[in-house]
Formats: sequence, structure tokens, C-alpha cells
Amino acid sequence: MSNFNSQEQMIYRSLAGQIQLGFYQDGERFPTIQEIADRYGVSYCPAQRALKELKKDGLIKVARGKETVVLDKPYDNYLESAVFYQRRPALKDLFYSLQLISSSISFQGLCAVEEKDISRLPGIEHSCPPSMKRLYQLFNISLDALGSRTVKSLYYDIGAFAESSFQDILYAIYGKEKAGAYFNQLSETFLRSLKDCHAHHYIEGFNLLKGIEQKFFEDLEHYFTDCPADSSDQIYQPFTWEPYKGRARYCDIIAMDLLRKINQGVYPVNTLLPRKSALADMYHVSKITIRRTIELLDKLEITQTYNGIGTSVICKSDSSIPYRIKSLMTDDSFKMFLEALQFLVITCEPVMQYTFTYCSPSSLDTIAAAISTEEQLAAPTLITGACLQAVVHHCPLAAIREIYGKITLLLLNGSILHFNDSIPMQLPDWPDIRRQLSQSLDSRESGNFAAAFKRLSGDYFILMKKHLLKLDIAEVDNICCPRS
Repeated sequence: MSNFNSQEQMIYRSLAGQIQLGFYQDGERFPTIQEIADRYGVSYCPAQRALKELKKDGLIKVARGKETVVLDKPYDNYLESAVFYQRRPALKDLFYSLQLISSSISFQGLCAVEEKDISRLPGIEHSCPPSMKRLYQLFNISLDALGSRTVKSLYYDIGAFAESSFQDILYAIYGKEKAGAYFNQLSETFLRSLKDCHAHHYIEGFNLLKGIEQKFFEDLEHYFTDCPADSSDQIYQPFTWEPYKGRARYCDIIAMDLLRKINQGVYPVNTLLPRKSALADMYHVSKITIRRTIELLDKLEITQTYNGIGTSVICKSDSSIPYRIKSLMTDDSFKMFLEALQFLVITCEPVMQYTFTYCSPSSLDTIAAAISTEEQLAAPTLITGACLQAVVHHCPLAAIREIYGKITLLLLNGSILHFNDSIPMQLPDWPDIRRQLSQSLDSRESGNFAAAFKRLSGDYFILMKKHLLKLDIAEVDNICCPRS
């Protein structure tokens, strides 16, 4: 098949995981190619190729003019499969990572659900057989309401990695019949939470949501706690997330960010850029990607690389250079930037509060220096960058580090906006936010610091969305503003 991060591979893994979960049992119709394409936001061809791979692996039967039939699951017993044992340590880490961020994502999605989406719910309420599918469908409706392909991409990759593990663990704990009733109870509570949020009873809705998630995670935690120690010589598979499905051009967006920093004087003319290994660590990419980035800057005559010495900044960029990196000038790039910023607003408070106590003194000093920046034009991006670096370097959870590393890269899509002097960067509550950030950092109050960082991110999101709407970027209005 095509590369692991292709659109068809993502669709294949997602559908195979749903088959493993039992979503198409008891004669339930498998989606058509066009329905698959619409669901995953791709063209017809990737959906068709994914379906062909499912057929080749014996999971489905496809006949022209007839409905597609599910023939078999990928695994007879997933919890006894070699794949599960290879993923189990990462699944445990992913489980704790989801416990940290899922309630925030679900709540924001429920708040954004509109009347037309609620009209889709009766069919879900009466779906059968009892399984995790109801919960899956309800959660998908909340994700759709956020208007973010980036969040959907994350959960497609999480689902493809976890496959049926969480459902199968609960089956092992309760037995299939009791687990089915348990899933129904979770679904009904999720629905009540949705209806509370739609009626603007947000506190009640959030508390219901936290209650069902706490119960769900407590049950799974017992399983992971009681698991035998993993063998030291076993080859394990980590969880990875690739927001770009297909060939990623990270070198372009990193080059744009370096151009921004050169223009802002972070890397002055006649000084050396950090070493390639340091840049690779800073941007969470391979040294090959950084080498391509430097080659691009050399070609633009912004830098010059000397063997054995390093890469020297030889001039600032003029206003034409950002527009010569054409891959960044698409509406899609700006949308991915805003979606990443939305995700940061939604999840940063629990993630930052959890990570804060693990941060090194040098990371906290970097954050403090960003807060003390006098130029308001640069302050939000500097603080955001410093906090993201702190999470990626110090959060104990590998999945959070992976997710926030990719969010860091996606935010670079907005670097080109900072070459535009027309952006009004006056955040309405900046003096108060800055004071709260500084005081909570000095006193090491993780909760207050995380709350202030969320305020900063939220105001920055609103500002950038307004600006992108003025630029008439397609579909930006669909990316909902998180509720504070």
C-alpha cells in the first residue's frame, strides 16, 4: 500500500478499527465509497483505494451494484494479538493522555453543537446492538461541531492505534452483556450533557461529562495498573500523529518561522543560526528536514552555510520573500494554523497545569523572558512558543509530547501573517493577562498560570480569526471559538 501517512492508509486503518469494534455487525450497511470520501473529507480515489485494500485483506466483500459486506475482523482476539502487546506501553500512556484532554475537547464540541446536529440524535439513541458505537457517534458529532479537520485527524490516528483495545478491556472486565449496558449508560449521560450544553446549562453539562469520563477511565486504569511488567527485549510501537496526510512540507513552514525570527532580530544579521541538531530539537523534526530548510534559506540568499562553521544570517528578508514560498500561501495552511490555535485554547489549561511542576528552571526562565517582552506584537507568539517547548520537553506523557510537537509545527503556518503590518495585535486584556502570568510564574502557582495562558491563547485565537476572516480565507468561519 502507499505510505503510512497517506489519506488512503488513514481511511483503511480507521475503517479496519471500526470493523474490529463490531460497528458493522448484524447486517448493518457498510458505507459506500462516496460516503467514505465525504466522511473523511477526501476525494473519491483515496476512499476507493482504501476499500480495495480492505477487500484484499479479506475484511469486506465488494460487488458491483451490491452493498459491501463485512466478512471478518482483523483480529480474533485483539488483546491476545502481537500488535496489542507491541502497543500496550504506548496505549497506557495514551490512556493517561486522553484522560488529560478529552473532557475539554468533548465539552467544547458539545457547546458548539447546533440544532441541525441534534436532529441527528434519535437514530443514535435507538441504535443496536449495545456497544461503544453510540458513544463513538456522539463523540464524532461533538468533534464535527468544532469545525476542525486537525482534531478529527488526531482522533482518527488515535482510533487507528487503539483499535478495539479499550472496548475489549471493558468486555474482559464486565463481560459482553454488562459492558453493553454500561456503554448505553455512558451514551445516555453523554446525551444529557449535550442537551444541558445546548440549553446553556454549561456547568451541569460539564459536570455530567466529567462524571462519565472519570468512571470510564477509572475502570480502564485498573486493567493497565494490573498488567504484568513489559519485557525489556520486546520491540514496542509508539503512538504517532501525522496531521498532514501525504507528503509533509515542514521545511517550508520552518523556513517561514526562521524568516520571521530573523526579521524580528532573534537571529540578527552576521550571526550564526543554531546548529542543525538544535533546530531539529526546537521544531521536533528530523535533521534531514532542517537541512532542507537551510538549503531553502540559502537559495533565498537570506543565509549562507559554511562547511565546518555553520549557517550565517547575511540579510533580512524583504516583503516579497514570504510570498515566494508558495506552499504557505494557500487557504488550507491558514486554516490549519487557526485549527491548531483552537486546539491549543481547548487543551492548554489541563496540559500546562499538569506539566508545570515538571518544567526545568531554564524552561521557566525562557517563559519569564517571553512574558517580559515589551513589544505586544511579539509577546503572544513568544509566550506560546515558550510554553509549547516546555510541554514538549518536560511533559511525562509521550502522547502529549507528540501531539504538542505537531501543534507547534502547525502553528508555524501562521508565521507569514506576522510579515503583515496590518494585523492589529492589541489583545484586549493584555495588561491583566501579563500580570497574572508573571505573578503565577513567580509564585509557581500552576493552576493560575495555566488559566492565564488559556486566556492569552483564547484572545489570540479571536484576534487571528477576525484577521483571517478579513482576508476572506475560505471556511475559517466554520472553526468555532472555544467557550471560556
